[in-house]
Amino acid sequence: MCNLGQGIEDRALEQGIEQGIEQGIEQGETIAKINIILNMYNNNFTIEQIALATQYNIDEVKKIIAKNKI
Repeated sequence: MCNLGQGIEDRALEQGIEQGIEQGIEQGETIAKINIILNMYNNNFTIEQIALATQYNIDEVKKIIAKNKI
């Protein structure tokens, strides 16, 4: 493979890794917020308080709780 082709391949790999890292960070942040929502709910916070604290709307909070309720 010529040097140009190798450079293009290396850059594509770097971009893929960067995108993977960004997606992983976003997923981790989402999981953390879900855990916070569930913890607040289990500690008797109101849906409105949870929405305010997490900056999710009330419907999103309700869906997260319904989907993840133990």
